[in-house]
Amino acid sequence: MHQYSGQNREEDTFLMLKPDCLERGLENEVLTYIRDYSEELYPDEPLRIRAMQKTRMTPELVEDHYANVDEEILDELHEYFGTTNGDGYEIVPMVVTGVDAVDRVRDMVVEPIDDSKPTFLPENSVPGTIRGDLVTEHSPVYADPETWPHYYQEIAAQEDVPLYNLVHAAEAADDAQKEIERFFGSTTRTVTEESVKDYLEQ
Repeated sequence: MHQYSGQNREEDTFLMLKPDCLERGLENEVLTYIRDYSEELYPDEPLRIRAMQKTRMTPELVEDHYANVDEEILDELHEYFGTTNGDGYEIVPMVVTGVDAVDRVRDMVVEPIDDSKPTFLPENSVPGTIRGDLVTEHSPVYADPETWPHYYQEIAAQEDVPLYNLVHAAEAADDAQKEIERFFGSTTRTVTEESVKDYLEQ
């Protein structure tokens, strides 16, 4: 868990709903964490969704966004995002704004059970976080039981399937700005609460 700055300074962060999140219809659950959970925890400083859009991942975005991973993992990511042979599956990148937004969103996505293990492992997320609540077969909204091997590193490796983890959240302020620029360009489309509702009803 991060220690928040307490400087009352607003900032933007980047959050992306990945293809398995959309495939399982979990957009509303994830947005609920951002809107309702943040209002409950920080009633005077809730987080706000400033921009969001549904688009398709491209091979170029995968290679740019994951430029620091080795080639084997990059191949798995292309499979995950459906970009092996061109434009891939749908994703929903978004900009979330608020005081200490980077750390707060990151904590909503993942708080590791074991600090010695990577935070991207979906099984290494405590209950109460987005991954901890939504990626395991014990989740009340767990959709297709055939997808559960994708959420456990050892089983995914044994069955030669990509590892899923629902969402991506920027780890630091510098990363957030780069990722916002990567997916939105120099401008972002402002959205209202009503437009978020309209999006979910599409």
